[in-house]
Amino acid sequence: MEKEQIKTFHIEEVYGYRGRDERVYYLSPWEFIMFWEIHRVPSPMAETDDGVEISRWTGVKIPKGTRARAGIHYVVNEKVLQDHHDYIVLPNTTRLSARFRHEWILRRAHRPYVPQPDGTPMPDHARNHEERAKLYSVYLRPWVLEHEDASAAVPHITHLNLVPASHLCVRTRWQKDIDTHLVFRRVRSKAASTIERNFVCAWRNYIRGRIVSKHAKRIITQFMAACCGKSKTEDSPLGQQAMDPNEEEKNENCAMSLQSVHQILREAANLKSNGKKNQGAEKDINEVSMSEQMKCSLRLGAALWSLDATSWSGDAIDGNGHRALANADSSSSQKVFVFFLLP
Repeated sequence: MEKEQIKTFHIEEVYGYRGRDERVYYLSPWEFIMFWEIHRVPSPMAETDDGVEISRWTGVKIPKGTRARAGIHYVVNEKVLQDHHDYIVLPNTTRLSARFRHEWILRRAHRPYVPQPDGTPMPDHARNHEERAKLYSVYLRPWVLEHEDASAAVPHITHLNLVPASHLCVRTRWQKDIDTHLVFRRVRSKAASTIERNFVCAWRNYIRGRIVSKHAKRIITQFMAACCGKSKTEDSPLGQQAMDPNEEEKNENCAMSLQSVHQILREAANLKSNGKKNQGAEKDINEVSMSEQMKCSLRLGAALWSLDATSWSGDAIDGNGHRALANADSSSSQKVFVFFLLP
């Protein structure tokens, strides 16, 4: 008994070789997955759920102990399927005539699917604008794999990044009452062959007046909105590198001593006063406007940290970490707490 062979397919191949049938020709891969299913063509002995005879026998005798093979013992029943608009037979081309078009068939989905990308690159994770536009074009633009099926609206997949001279007209401010709604832009190059291939320009040219349907426009709007507004939990690598010190800064020795740091803190605490105590703010020696509350906070901070050399005389500290003031009795058990608020 011959073992059964499990047939698999790649959806991009079935989509690319779908032909010029108007029901699927102008659909993007995203829309194709939403509205159509790919089914394996059963043998004539198998029964379908809708009772449609999808295949027919060819008359070739099946050897004993083997299974019927698509394209040899049975083929797709094109005459019957012509009256069923929910089925599409793959075109009869040299690439597909042997077995592929007799193994797989397109069937309209009973209800639309919601595509859920898994294991495929997404535009929001693209490294640059060119890669992002490339993914947009492959997912959201209609394309084919057969050069004979290509057209201006549905190009070959290798021409998705091509912007020919005849395509540089953009529909702007179009109104139904006005016939001349196309604005033509001058082509800077002399020949279409000299135009460089660029996914960014091709995608921009497509979404500016060349989307094939209103449904495709809505899908593109929703897809791009979902891929362009995601936040990041970490800083960008470029921004992080700009903030980090370089090698020269890391190797540079700090020449400031501890006494210099204490001197700076003393100068910040002992601010000059010009006698205007009632004013809410005045300028210090560095011409910085500081309020009385800020000055008081600095003085209290200097007193609390006790930067003077006599303050670091090794006085005893209790278990709570509090230290008695210089004028307080060491035998007293009363503790003094100093609180200050910074504005």
